[in-house]
Amino acid sequence: MLDKKVDTLLLGVLVDMTAVGYYTVAKQVSDFVAAPASSFGYTISPALAEQSSKDKAERAATLYQRSLQYVLLGYVPAIVGLILVAEPVIRYVFGPDYLGSVVVLQVFCGFMLVNAINKVTSDGLDYLGRARSRAIIKSATAIGNFLLNLLLIPRMGAVGAAVATVITYTVYTGSNVHFIAQELPIDLREVASRLGIVALITAGMAAVVVGALPYVSDLPSLLGVVALGGGVWALLSVLGGVVSVKQVHRLLT
Repeated sequence: MLDKKVDTLLLGVLVDMTAVGYYTVAKQVSDFVAAPASSFGYTISPALAEQSSKDKAERAATLYQRSLQYVLLGYVPAIVGLILVAEPVIRYVFGPDYLGSVVVLQVFCGFMLVNAINKVTSDGLDYLGRARSRAIIKSATAIGNFLLNLLLIPRMGAVGAAVATVITYTVYTGSNVHFIAQELPIDLREVASRLGIVALITAGMAAVVVGALPYVSDLPSLLGVVALGGGVWALLSVLGGVVSVKQVHRLLT
Protein backbone atom coordinates (compact mmCIF):
# COMPACT_ATOMS: atom_id res chain seq x y z
CA MET A 1 0.00 0.00 0.00
CA LEU A 2 2.83 2.42 0.85
CA ASP A 3 4.50 1.64 -2.46
CA LYS A 4 1.50 1.64 -4.82
CA LYS A 5 -1.35 3.66 -3.34
CA VAL A 6 -0.11 6.18 -0.80
CA ASP A 7 0.98 8.78 -3.37
CA THR A 8 -2.50 8.94 -4.91
CA LEU A 9 -4.17 9.09 -1.48
CA LEU A 10 -1.88 11.87 -0.29
CA LEU A 11 -2.52 13.88 -3.46
CA GLY A 12 -6.23 13.73 -2.77
CA VAL A 13 -5.77 14.76 0.84
CA LEU A 14 -3.04 17.38 0.48
CA VAL A 15 -3.92 18.91 -2.91
CA ASP A 16 -7.17 18.11 -4.76
CA MET A 17 -8.79 15.60 -7.08
CA THR A 18 -7.55 17.43 -10.16
CA ALA A 19 -3.98 16.57 -9.15
CA VAL A 20 -5.09 12.97 -8.61
CA GLY A 21 -6.48 12.93 -12.16
CA TYR A 22 -3.24 14.24 -13.63
CA TYR A 23 -1.19 11.72 -11.68
CA THR A 24 -3.51 8.85 -12.59
CA VAL A 25 -3.07 9.57 -16.31
CA ALA A 26 0.71 9.29 -15.94
CA LYS A 27 0.39 6.04 -14.00
CA GLN A 28 -1.92 4.57 -16.65
CA VAL A 29 0.63 5.30 -19.36
CA SER A 30 3.33 3.80 -17.13
CA ASP A 31 1.38 0.57 -16.61
CA PHE A 32 0.90 0.24 -20.36
CA VAL A 33 4.59 0.85 -21.11
CA ALA A 34 5.73 -1.64 -18.44
CA ALA A 35 3.83 -4.59 -19.92
CA PRO A 36 6.55 -5.86 -22.33
CA ALA A 37 9.28 -5.70 -19.66
CA SER A 38 7.01 -7.48 -17.18
CA SER A 39 6.44 -10.34 -19.60
CA PHE A 40 10.13 -10.51 -20.43
CA GLY A 41 11.16 -10.61 -16.78
CA TYR A 42 8.58 -13.27 -15.95
CA THR A 43 9.96 -15.43 -18.77
CA ILE A 44 13.69 -15.23 -18.04
CA SER A 45 13.62 -15.42 -14.22
CA PRO A 46 13.19 -19.22 -13.98
CA ALA A 47 15.89 -19.66 -16.63
CA LEU A 48 18.33 -17.66 -14.49
CA ALA A 49 17.71 -19.95 -11.54
CA GLU A 50 17.99 -23.09 -13.68
CA GLN A 51 21.36 -22.11 -15.13
CA SER A 52 22.63 -20.97 -11.73
CA SER A 53 21.59 -24.22 -10.05
CA LYS A 54 23.46 -26.19 -12.70
CA ASP A 55 26.67 -24.32 -11.81
CA LYS A 56 26.49 -22.40 -15.06
CA ALA A 57 26.75 -18.98 -13.46
CA GLU A 58 28.49 -17.46 -16.46
CA ARG A 59 25.70 -18.60 -18.77
CA ALA A 60 23.08 -17.20 -16.37
CA ALA A 61 25.03 -13.92 -16.23
CA THR A 62 25.12 -13.76 -20.03
CA LEU A 63 21.37 -14.34 -20.17
CA TYR A 64 20.72 -11.52 -17.71
CA GLN A 65 23.15 -9.15 -19.42
CA ARG A 66 21.59 -9.67 -22.82
CA SER A 67 18.12 -9.28 -21.37
CA LEU A 68 19.14 -6.04 -19.69
CA GLN A 69 20.79 -4.76 -22.86
CA TYR A 70 17.70 -5.45 -24.95
CA VAL A 71 15.48 -3.76 -22.38
CA LEU A 72 17.75 -0.70 -22.47
CA LEU A 73 17.78 -0.77 -26.28
CA GLY A 74 14.00 -0.80 -26.38
CA TYR A 75 13.12 1.42 -23.45
CA VAL A 76 15.70 4.23 -23.48
CA PRO A 77 14.66 5.48 -26.95
CA ALA A 78 10.99 4.85 -26.18
CA ILE A 79 11.13 6.85 -22.94
CA VAL A 80 13.01 9.73 -24.56
CA GLY A 81 10.51 9.70 -27.39
CA LEU A 82 7.62 9.76 -24.93
CA ILE A 83 9.14 12.77 -23.17
CA LEU A 84 9.30 14.58 -26.50
CA VAL A 85 5.75 13.76 -27.59
CA ALA A 86 4.15 13.97 -24.12
CA GLU A 87 2.17 17.12 -24.94
CA PRO A 88 0.51 15.84 -28.15
CA VAL A 89 -0.04 12.42 -26.55
CA ILE A 90 -2.01 13.98 -23.70
CA ARG A 91 -3.83 16.38 -26.03
CA TYR A 92 -4.93 13.86 -28.66
CA VAL A 93 -5.29 10.69 -26.56
CA PHE A 94 -6.67 11.93 -23.23
CA GLY A 95 -7.99 15.34 -24.29
CA PRO A 96 -6.95 18.98 -23.72
CA ASP A 97 -8.51 18.97 -20.24
CA TYR A 98 -5.59 16.82 -19.08
CA LEU A 99 -2.77 19.00 -20.43
CA GLY A 100 -1.82 19.74 -16.83
CA SER A 101 -0.48 16.20 -16.62
CA VAL A 102 2.18 16.73 -19.33
CA VAL A 103 4.97 17.61 -16.89
CA VAL A 104 3.86 14.83 -14.55
CA LEU A 105 4.11 12.33 -17.41
CA GLN A 106 7.53 13.62 -18.44
CA VAL A 107 8.88 13.25 -14.90
CA PHE A 108 7.22 9.84 -14.58
CA CYS A 109 9.19 8.68 -17.62
CA GLY A 110 12.17 8.29 -15.30
CA PHE A 111 10.17 5.78 -13.29
CA MET A 112 9.16 3.93 -16.45
CA LEU A 113 12.81 3.35 -17.36
CA VAL A 114 13.99 2.12 -13.96
CA ASN A 115 10.82 0.06 -13.60
CA ALA A 116 11.57 -1.69 -16.90
CA ILE A 117 15.07 -2.52 -15.65
CA ASN A 118 13.59 -3.74 -12.40
CA LYS A 119 11.11 -6.00 -14.18
CA VAL A 120 13.95 -8.12 -15.61
CA THR A 121 15.86 -8.03 -12.33
CA SER A 122 13.66 -8.34 -9.26
CA ASP A 123 11.90 -11.65 -10.02
CA GLY A 124 15.24 -13.24 -10.78
CA LEU A 125 16.42 -12.41 -7.28
CA ASP A 126 13.65 -14.54 -5.82
CA TYR A 127 14.72 -17.51 -7.92
CA LEU A 128 18.37 -16.92 -6.95
CA GLY A 129 17.56 -17.00 -3.24
CA ARG A 130 17.75 -13.27 -2.57
CA ALA A 131 14.06 -12.65 -1.88
CA ARG A 132 14.84 -11.48 1.66
CA SER A 133 17.29 -8.84 0.41
CA ARG A 134 14.74 -7.61 -2.10
CA ALA A 135 12.02 -7.48 0.56
CA ILE A 136 14.19 -5.41 2.90
CA ILE A 137 15.07 -2.78 0.29
CA LYS A 138 11.46 -2.80 -0.95
CA SER A 139 10.20 -2.00 2.55
CA ALA A 140 12.81 0.70 3.07
CA THR A 141 12.08 2.46 -0.22
CA ALA A 142 8.32 2.20 0.35
CA ILE A 143 8.72 4.06 3.63
CA GLY A 144 11.04 6.53 1.90
CA ASN A 145 8.43 7.03 -0.81
CA PHE A 146 5.81 7.87 1.82
CA LEU A 147 8.09 10.40 3.53
CA LEU A 148 9.15 12.02 0.24
CA ASN A 149 5.52 12.34 -0.78
CA LEU A 150 4.75 14.13 2.49
CA LEU A 151 7.63 16.49 1.79
CA LEU A 152 7.17 17.14 -1.94
CA ILE A 153 3.42 17.00 -2.59
CA PRO A 154 2.56 20.18 -0.62
CA ARG A 155 5.27 22.05 -2.56
CA MET A 156 5.00 20.54 -6.05
CA GLY A 157 1.65 18.78 -6.23
CA ALA A 158 1.40 15.86 -8.65
CA VAL A 159 4.89 16.59 -9.98
CA GLY A 160 6.23 16.12 -6.46
CA ALA A 161 4.57 12.70 -6.21
CA ALA A 162 6.17 11.74 -9.52
CA VAL A 163 9.60 12.94 -8.36
CA ALA A 164 9.26 10.91 -5.15
CA THR A 165 8.39 7.80 -7.16
CA VAL A 166 11.35 8.26 -9.50
CA ILE A 167 13.82 8.73 -6.63
CA THR A 168 12.68 5.77 -4.57
CA TYR A 169 12.36 3.38 -7.51
CA THR A 170 15.81 4.35 -8.76
CA VAL A 171 17.24 3.39 -5.36
CA TYR A 172 15.20 0.18 -5.32
CA THR A 173 16.21 -0.85 -8.85
CA GLY A 174 19.87 0.04 -8.30
CA SER A 175 19.90 -2.10 -5.18
CA ASN A 176 18.36 -5.05 -7.02
CA VAL A 177 20.94 -4.81 -9.80
CA HIS A 178 23.64 -4.77 -7.10
CA PHE A 179 22.16 -7.88 -5.48
CA ILE A 180 22.02 -9.82 -8.73
CA ALA A 181 25.59 -8.75 -9.53
CA GLN A 182 26.61 -10.35 -6.24
CA GLU A 183 25.07 -13.65 -7.33
CA LEU A 184 26.18 -13.70 -10.97
CA PRO A 185 29.47 -12.67 -12.66
CA ILE A 186 27.89 -9.78 -14.56
CA ASP A 187 30.17 -7.46 -16.53
CA LEU A 188 28.65 -4.09 -15.72
CA ARG A 189 31.27 -2.34 -17.85
CA GLU A 190 30.00 -4.16 -20.92
CA VAL A 191 26.46 -3.14 -20.03
CA ALA A 192 27.61 0.48 -19.64
CA SER A 193 29.38 0.29 -23.00
CA ARG A 194 26.25 -0.98 -24.70
CA LEU A 195 24.25 1.74 -22.97
CA GLY A 196 26.57 4.31 -24.57
CA ILE A 197 25.71 2.93 -28.01
CA VAL A 198 22.02 3.02 -27.12
CA ALA A 199 22.41 6.66 -26.07
CA LEU A 200 23.83 7.53 -29.51
CA ILE A 201 20.96 5.72 -31.22
CA THR A 202 18.52 7.57 -29.00
CA ALA A 203 20.09 10.92 -29.83
CA GLY A 204 19.71 10.27 -33.56
CA MET A 205 16.11 9.19 -33.16
CA ALA A 206 15.30 12.16 -30.90
CA ALA A 207 16.69 14.62 -33.46
CA VAL A 208 14.34 13.26 -36.12
CA VAL A 209 11.34 13.32 -33.76
CA VAL A 210 12.04 16.91 -32.69
CA GLY A 211 12.21 17.95 -36.34
CA ALA A 212 8.87 16.29 -37.08
CA LEU A 213 6.96 17.54 -34.02
CA PRO A 214 5.83 20.84 -35.61
CA TYR A 215 3.85 18.81 -38.15
CA VAL A 216 1.74 17.05 -35.49
CA SER A 217 -1.81 18.39 -35.68
CA ASP A 218 -3.99 15.37 -34.83
CA LEU A 219 -3.82 11.74 -33.73
CA PRO A 220 -2.92 10.27 -37.18
CA SER A 221 -0.02 12.69 -37.60
CA LEU A 222 1.13 11.89 -34.05
CA LEU A 223 1.11 8.19 -34.88
CA GLY A 224 3.05 9.02 -38.03
CA VAL A 225 5.77 10.77 -36.02
CA VAL A 226 5.91 7.82 -33.60
CA ALA A 227 6.27 5.43 -36.55
CA LEU A 228 8.99 7.63 -38.04
CA GLY A 229 10.89 7.58 -34.76
CA GLY A 230 10.51 3.82 -34.55
CA GLY A 231 11.83 3.40 -38.08
CA VAL A 232 14.88 5.58 -37.36
CA TRP A 233 15.49 3.62 -34.15
CA ALA A 234 15.35 0.30 -36.05
CA LEU A 235 17.69 1.55 -38.78
CA LEU A 236 20.25 2.96 -36.35
CA SER A 237 20.07 -0.17 -34.19
CA VAL A 238 20.98 -2.33 -37.17
CA LEU A 239 23.70 0.05 -38.36
CA GLY A 240 25.08 0.27 -34.82
CA GLY A 241 25.35 -3.50 -34.60
CA VAL A 242 23.10 -3.90 -31.57
CA VAL A 243 20.39 -5.71 -33.52
CA SER A 244 21.14 -8.53 -35.94
CA VAL A 245 18.82 -8.75 -38.92
CA LYS A 246 19.61 -12.46 -39.26
CA GLN A 247 18.71 -13.16 -35.63
CA VAL A 248 15.47 -11.21 -35.92
CA HIS A 249 14.54 -13.03 -39.12
CA ARG A 250 15.35 -16.40 -37.51
CA LEU A 251 13.19 -15.49 -34.51
CA LEU A 252 10.22 -14.43 -36.65
CA THR A 253 10.40 -17.44 -38.93
